[in-house]
Amino acid sequence: MNVLEFLFQDIPEQMSIALLRFLGNNEDNLVAVNSTIPNCHVPKLFSPSLFAFLATNDDFSMAYHTKLLILANCQLKGEALLLFKERGVVDVRLLVDVQNFIDNSCCPSIKDLHKWCEKISLQFNVSHYYCGYDPVDDRDMQFFTDKGQGELYDIDFIDNYYKYLKASLTN
Repeated sequence: MNVLEFLFQDIPEQMSIALLRFLGNNEDNLVAVNSTIPNCHVPKLFSPSLFAFLATNDDFSMAYHTKLLILANCQLKGEALLLFKERGVVDVRLLVDVQNFIDNSCCPSIKDLHKWCEKISLQFNVSHYYCGYDPVDDRDMQFFTDKGQGELYDIDFIDNYYKYLKASLTN
């Protein structure tokens, strides 16, 4: 329950790369890249060959790990950007350790995060988006979706994380 997940679903291929680049900020910000395609060289995030790679491969995932990410005006370190392509449909996931919000004294409200996702959705032609605890596609773990409030919308995720930590330390 310490990972906050953002899922942006069914994104046009060109826009998915633009979204990854927007979130990744710049090439120097990337620490590592991994893929589920065996023995394959995955292009760097800002490489022109990334478009061809995405167009010619199907049913795979790749992960970019960042040094720094700016999310809803918060600078967060060491987050993961994941791209999934299955049967021609592209999804982007962003995984954020809740502890990073606390370490950076940055505590956006759920409403601020929802506005940020709405803005991203419009800018990058995202069909659907979700925010919640991992796994975000579980309705009980959602703060919100593009359709409105989720089960956890009224919960302060930072406060909830502190409660989770306290409970895990006493067990």
